Amino acid sequence: MRTRTSSASIIGGSALAVAGATVSFIYFLQPWRTCPDDDAPAGCPILPNDAEVLAVAMIVAVLATATAVVGAAIRRRHVR
Repeated sequence: MRTRTSSASIIGGSALAVAGATVSFIYFLQPWRTCPDDDAPAGCPILPNDAEVLAVAMIVAVLATATAVVGAAIRRRHVR
């Protein structure tokens, strides 16, 4: 049972970490944003709602990475 749980946490954690990192990267670059003062979208100030999405995506990425690492450690410990 532990092997199945650790495998699920590795796969689920890895998938969520990739999704969180992708959303964080996209919201960090802001390719949809235009501002009159700057040519690059990344130079525009971030809106409050976008900042909330970025913060949540970063937290999800960190927690999901931790979940995948703990799952890998449990699996490695159980295999020995």
